[in-house]
Amino acid sequence: MQRSVRRGGMTASRSRARARVVSPAATPSNWHVSPAVDLLGYAFSWAFVAIPAFLVLPSEGYGALLVYAVTILLIDLHRHYTLPYVYLDGHVRQSYPVRFYVIPLLFLVLWTQTPGWASSYRVVGGSAGVAMAAWLWVSIQLVRQDRGGTFQRRVAIPMYLGGMALAATATVAQGSLLSGGGALAQGWGWLAAAVGVSFALHRLVSQDEPGDAASGARTHWMFPVGTSVLALLTLIPAVRSSELPVRAPTSLLYLTFALWQTYHVLMQKYGILRIYSAKSGQSEKVPGWVDRLLIFSIVAPFLIWAGGSQLEMVKLLLDRNADSAAVLIPPLSFLGRHFVGFMAVGCGFLAICVGVFAWYEWKVHGLRNAPRLWFALGTLGLYASLFPLGVVNAYVVFATGHAIEYMVFIWAFQRRRYASDGFQDVTLSRLLRRPLLFYLSFTLIITSVVLYGRYGTEIPGLQSLPATIFGETPRTWIIWYTLYQGVLHFYYDGFLWKLRRPALRAQM
Repeated sequence: MQRSVRRGGMTASRSRARARVVSPAATPSNWHVSPAVDLLGYAFSWAFVAIPAFLVLPSEGYGALLVYAVTILLIDLHRHYTLPYVYLDGHVRQSYPVRFYVIPLLFLVLWTQTPGWASSYRVVGGSAGVAMAAWLWVSIQLVRQDRGGTFQRRVAIPMYLGGMALAATATVAQGSLLSGGGALAQGWGWLAAAVGVSFALHRLVSQDEPGDAASGARTHWMFPVGTSVLALLTLIPAVRSSELPVRAPTSLLYLTFALWQTYHVLMQKYGILRIYSAKSGQSEKVPGWVDRLLIFSIVAPFLIWAGGSQLEMVKLLLDRNADSAAVLIPPLSFLGRHFVGFMAVGCGFLAICVGVFAWYEWKVHGLRNAPRLWFALGTLGLYASLFPLGVVNAYVVFATGHAIEYMVFIWAFQRRRYASDGFQDVTLSRLLRRPLLFYLSFTLIITSVVLYGRYGTEIPGLQSLPATIFGETPRTWIIWYTLYQGVLHFYYDGFLWKLRRPALRAQM
């Protein structure tokens, strides 16, 4: 009897330990936070949305509208959870001045012009289109050089912004770039400035690297060569005589957002698996390509399914963006026309990926790494739930589960990072001394702005606010803001959370 009571007490204490959110220093070795938090926040975060989706969304009543509103708010909200870490931590903020200051500023300027471009029927000449591509290439060159240090502030940023200002001034002096008047108005001025800035940056970085050990700047010959090739394209008569719709950059933004979001969500799942692998305590690890195979195994079946029974809904979703539809619909239609054969191959590949993952788990961990196994099981459960829902509701479940994952990850990472002594002087560290107040306040601010932007004309308490801003509805502004801020979020996450960086790896 005493043994039974003692055994029951030990079992209860173990259950409480699994459910308890322990301090960062006492985190169980294999789990990121604790078994309960990891299972609910990572492995099965999607279930919080999938269950209401199955029960409520088919009814199309007020309950469905509420579920849609809450999930869209969560999706919008989670993309902002990176911002306090970036802008309220001086150690992070000062490390990448181009990425954290110049690129957001550039996006802000583009955002103010995007509604007008998206609704425009005007066209620009081929030289102007090449100039746009050249400045995009130079922007990538500038970002690649952004490795911390002093070079960006001293030379790179002033030269980049100065080149833009010079090209804009010359263009205004001889006619608007979009009006088609004058040689410079056809894009030659912008193109010449892009080539000059690209060569100058490459040359100055090459000189700066050996002379300043703290610079951290990097360059590559492919950048000036790339701008030169783009400039030479304008010598081809067919390129000069071609026309590019003014709305083309906005369509590219839309397409980039859609494709990058899918990749971003899947790579976050891959990253969580790699965290569990790093925390296993074993010298031998499951290879990264095995985890990638498992995570990306859903892509082919999902695309084939979307091109088959979901094609009409996809066309409806892309109805307002004909350029993106022209890119996406033909390959999806091709997959749909050969649905049975492609789906058999896709599902067979998925089964092989699952088998490879299980074999390596048995080989490396003896099927005893519970966090990885539970996360893999939860991921496969998510994949299975997508197909009965339809493409719209599948996106809602897929993206909202990802949002919950991300917010839990940010909370877990920040509680560990700012519990250490080296970050007590950081603004974010001081705010996180009252974590509940900080997260609730931040969430309320972002939610209020998103509610006004998306539903301001439909919520009684917000109807007194302006119905238009600079001639556009708040919903128009918030939609384009979501695309720009989303792309920025995807990019930030792509380089902020690199496990191969030792300091970050320890904090995770």
